[in-house]
Amino acid sequence: MLHRISIQADSVDQEDKYAGSVSKTVNASVKDISVNEEVTVTATQSPALSIIKAVTETTFAAPGDELNYTITVSNTGNTTLENISVVDPLTGLNTTITVLAPGASQDINTTYAVDQDDIDAGSVSNTATASVNDISVNDEVTVTATQSPALAIAKAVTETTFAAPGDELNYTITVSNTGNTTLENISVADPLTGLNTTITVLAPGASQDINTTYAVDQDDIDAGSVSNTATASVNDISVNDEVTVTATQSPALSISKAVTETTFAAPGDELNYTITVSNTGNTTLENISVVDPLTGLNTTITVLAPGASQDINTAYAVDQDDIDAGSVSNMATASVKDISVNDEVTVNATQSPALSISKAVTESTFAAPGDELNYTITVSNTGNTTLENISVVDPLTGLNTTISVLAPGASQDINTTYTVDQDDIDAGSVSNTATASVNDISVSDEVTVTATQSPALSISKAVTETTFAAPGDELNYTITVSNTGNTTLENISVVDPLTGLNTTITVLAPGASQDINTTYTVDQDDIDAGSVSNTATASVNDISVNDEVTVNATQSPALAISKAVTETTFAAPGDELNYTITVSNTGNTTLENISVVDPLTGLNTTITVLAPGASQDINTTYTVDQDDIDAGSVSNTATASVNDISVNDEVTVTATQSPALAISKTANRSTVNAVGDEIIYTLIVQNTGNTNLIGVVVTDPLTGLTETIENLAPNETWTVNTTHTVTQADLDRGSVRNVASAQTGDDLETEDEISVEVEKSSQIAVSKTALTETYSVIGQEIIYSISVTNTGNVTLSNVQVSDPLTGLAESIPTLAPGQSVTFETTYAIQLKDLESGTLENRVNVTSTDPDGNEVNGTDTATVNGSANKIIANDDDLGDYVVTYGGVLGNILDNDLLNGNPVNFEEVNFEFTDLAGIIGLLINENGELSLIPGLNPPGEYVLTYELREAANPTNTDLATVTFRLLVNDVDLSITKTSNSMEVFEGDEFEYEIMVSNIGGTDASNVVIVDDLPNAVSYLSSTFESSDPQMEVDIRVSGVAVTFTVPFFPADATLMIKIKVRANEINSERVVQVTNIARVSSDENDTNMTDNQATDTNQIHPFFIPNVITPDGDGLNDTFEIKGLDKFVENEIVIFNRNGDHVLERKNYQNEWSAEGLVSGTYFFVLKTVDRNGKDHEFKGWIQVIKK
Repeated sequence: MLHRISIQADSVDQEDKYAGSVSKTVNASVKDISVNEEVTVTATQSPALSIIKAVTETTFAAPGDELNYTITVSNTGNTTLENISVVDPLTGLNTTITVLAPGASQDINTTYAVDQDDIDAGSVSNTATASVNDISVNDEVTVTATQSPALAIAKAVTETTFAAPGDELNYTITVSNTGNTTLENISVADPLTGLNTTITVLAPGASQDINTTYAVDQDDIDAGSVSNTATASVNDISVNDEVTVTATQSPALSISKAVTETTFAAPGDELNYTITVSNTGNTTLENISVVDPLTGLNTTITVLAPGASQDINTAYAVDQDDIDAGSVSNMATASVKDISVNDEVTVNATQSPALSISKAVTESTFAAPGDELNYTITVSNTGNTTLENISVVDPLTGLNTTISVLAPGASQDINTTYTVDQDDIDAGSVSNTATASVNDISVSDEVTVTATQSPALSISKAVTETTFAAPGDELNYTITVSNTGNTTLENISVVDPLTGLNTTITVLAPGASQDINTTYTVDQDDIDAGSVSNTATASVNDISVNDEVTVNATQSPALAISKAVTETTFAAPGDELNYTITVSNTGNTTLENISVVDPLTGLNTTITVLAPGASQDINTTYTVDQDDIDAGSVSNTATASVNDISVNDEVTVTATQSPALAISKTANRSTVNAVGDEIIYTLIVQNTGNTNLIGVVVTDPLTGLTETIENLAPNETWTVNTTHTVTQADLDRGSVRNVASAQTGDDLETEDEISVEVEKSSQIAVSKTALTETYSVIGQEIIYSISVTNTGNVTLSNVQVSDPLTGLAESIPTLAPGQSVTFETTYAIQLKDLESGTLENRVNVTSTDPDGNEVNGTDTATVNGSANKIIANDDDLGDYVVTYGGVLGNILDNDLLNGNPVNFEEVNFEFTDLAGIIGLLINENGELSLIPGLNPPGEYVLTYELREAANPTNTDLATVTFRLLVNDVDLSITKTSNSMEVFEGDEFEYEIMVSNIGGTDASNVVIVDDLPNAVSYLSSTFESSDPQMEVDIRVSGVAVTFTVPFFPADATLMIKIKVRANEINSERVVQVTNIARVSSDENDTNMTDNQATDTNQIHPFFIPNVITPDGDGLNDTFEIKGLDKFVENEIVIFNRNGDHVLERKNYQNEWSAEGLVSGTYFFVLKTVDRNGKDHEFKGWIQVIKK
């Protein structure tokens, strides 16, 4: 029987392995039988060793930096290893691991301190070796150095300024190795001084000074400074530093003015001036403006070297105003930049003021109180100066007037009237003296009018008794003496020899009477004679009149009548004539029932009783009518009758006829603007005289009106309307002038004129239309239609139509309002049109209106070419580290052709700007790849042009952007005042732009702006591309500091600092240099852009002398530079006559002489500065208008 025996084998252990074999004995027993057997198994030994070397640091940057290595030795075999040798030559490690079981490891630490050679080499490679028996393994680890080669250059100059050609500037250039690598063969160049040298070796932290010299020349002085830049460069590093030495510029200018003539006396006399401009400074002056407003000189001296002079001749023709002023003061000004000098010369006029007066009177005589004497006084300026405020006085007429202005050779008539009175008639004449006086001149003239004296005297004698019958009867006479002339009579002798009367009337006025009674006692002789005749005589001077009365002893009835009228004339209907009818009994018998009749006045009365010698006055009145005035006189006869006696008397009064006619004309509108407009005129004719006018003819040639007024009574008016239709000629003429007249056959004529202005509208319209909508091939014709229309209301002449593109040039002699003319012209497409894709064609039209003004028009027609639209879209391929190598992306993926994604076989592309990138691999399918490690960090913006393969003119541009990043920051700063022209007192802004362009966030960024002393801080604002950015500001003295705790990568910060330019208290420009700096807690990979400088100038307060307000935006207003330096101002501008044209407080530089003519004006500017001090400036302004 067989038994199967299962034996469980033992597991081998390390000792078995170490021994190389395992021997086992197996015993089997059953009952009393025992057997055994030994078996041996040999081990498979696989000794193996591995080594790994690691280093804690990833980089190093400075000598002495330690690299800490860990060497891990592992028993990767199946046997225990003893006495393993571990060696690291670089660190000097040489040690032994006594025992290392399979699977076990042991770490060994060792350190190495790098030196400058390692940094220069760029890396440290370290190999460690472990060996035991025949096994040797090693591992190498490399640490790359952070090489930061950097170079700095500083340039200093010993001298602070220079003033003359040949002055030397001594420079010291200091080149420093600010990086961590040794630099060799550093090139140092200073182009200005001619320096070009090499520094062989410069260790980190070391510096080397280089001296060099430059001799300045006149160009440097003219430039105002010498800026000198020195450059140090090695490998790809280039740094430079600039130092500027400001010249002591002493620009100076002088001007002298001389005149040949010493005086002038008449308008048109010429004054010949010589202006000498000299450069008295040390700088060459260019474009010196020389202005003489009086002569109109405005010229420029192109260049004037120091010490040089230039003469300029100019002339002025004097006018009457100059003679009146008494002198001509002429100031010439030379100005360049901020320098302005002037010189004035005065020529005195030879003034000869003179005045004459003549007086004339229309009337040659006068005869009655109330007669008017009409005088004309003619005052003449017989000198050579204009006379003002001439006083003209005529005491007799009460005239006291002033002639405002009277030019040499001119005269002025003055009319005045005097009404004579009785004293004048008695005096026999009127003498009248008029006097004209001005300043110290007084002249007079006298005219005398002699009176027509008509002394007359009448005497009437009446006797109370009608008869007598016995001696002793008394006859009582009344003698009436009357002054029937026009002069007062004095000492009238009245004599009645019969009665023995001999007396005197002292005074008797015209028209007055005086009765004298006297008595006669008849005697027998009288009775025998049958009557007593008694004559009384009145006499004065050469006049003697008498009247006799006879008393008959027998009855001798007799009657007399006399008629007198008070008025000497009449002039208007309704005037009254007052008559006195004197009826006298001239017989010796008493008369009864005397009939007195005056048919004109309607008088019919009876005198009941009239004793011999008695008279009776009867008053009666007649009111004249128009017929009497027209007839020219009124004759009136009165009749007295009794019994068989009838007597009559007639008196005639002549009318004062004053025929006169007036016409007035009005229009129903003041302007017209179109052909066919109607103007309705209203004519009013009035008889302004006192006589009827017959057959008044009214004519209006413009409207064709002719009317006759048969009869026009005094003060009567006659009205008629008449119409004129406006013609094109009226519109072209600019106004409608209409004269209407009225006249009679009596040589009486009057007229009135009225003008209606035309609202002219000179306009032209041009329309250009392309009859072809698009083009696509060379030679294709584009047909254009051009229509020219007069859209105004006046005729246009010399209409010129030009189309430069097609060569069209047409002329239309005249173009009436509303008229249109159409032309067609063609153009053949050229290659350039296909390339541009658009064809623009402009037509130009010029013309002239009736006033000679240009009336122009233009129009453009655009035709677009038809092509496949190609669109190249910008690509942003993202951020990569500088060591990245591989595909960046495909630039064609987002581009379009005719609205569809492009097929690379249908397009071509070409990079027009690679932005300095190196190692860019470009595939024809648009894929871009980059070779690693060749380019510095930064953002790269490449530009490519995409072209349609079938039409290379069909293109579009796009950009490709990607960024290569490092961990260091790169801050940049720029600063500008935008080249503003700044005057003292002006407020302006500095703009500081800070950018984080390194792709890494920056912390505790500090921006410091050290403001120069020439400006004062006012305020600041800032704006960031990152709304979360916080900015703190601190102002301390001239330093303005901005602190940003966190400044994100790619963010920007714009800071605007508002300042005021301080007073510079100088006539020279002050240069202002402002430096701003930026820094952060991190290292900055590029320190060259961490400082920014702005240089500007502060100009002194300056008042210009010339403005040219022509609307071109240049010098259009009177702009006082630096006016803001004052806190208050007040200005007055006036013309040469003293008339104010501007009065303004807080003047804002806005005056442009609007509405004023070209010429010279004068100003007074009063200001108050910030210290409360008053200032006053006076001068002139030349206004030049085209």
